Amino acid sequence: MKTSILCAIALVTLSTASHAERRIGGSFEQVTHDCRRDPVVEVASSLNQVTLVGSCTSVKVSGNLNQVTIERGVALVVAGDENQVRVTATDSIHASGGRNDIAYRRAVTPKTEPRISSPGPHNVITKQTD
Repeated sequence: MKTSILCAIALVTLSTASHAERRIGGSFEQVTHDCRRDPVVEVASSLNQVTLVGSCTSVKVSGNLNQVTIERGVALVVAGDENQVRVTATDSIHASGGRNDIAYRRAVTPKTEPRISSPGPHNVITKQTD
């Protein structure tokens, strides 16, 4: 019984460690992050220029007044206000914050369009053409 519990704890610990999260905080900074190292990213800061390269599984922008450029973010959540977000490829965009300007080019999954929801006030979500 004790061995089973220890094995279960070890598996939970290993699975949590394999999905590291990168939290970007601070203000008035220029930050570049490689999602191949930490694919789950939260931009919890304000007034920054953030560039995410590689493939992120999840990106959350909870700060305000940021400029965020994302190469590939499978799931994008914009919960902050007045952010400018540019994403090359994403499968979903959820904008619960307000007055955000979000632009995307295509879906990650071929032959589909991203799922888009924008319950926040005055968000603008546009598809950019090549």
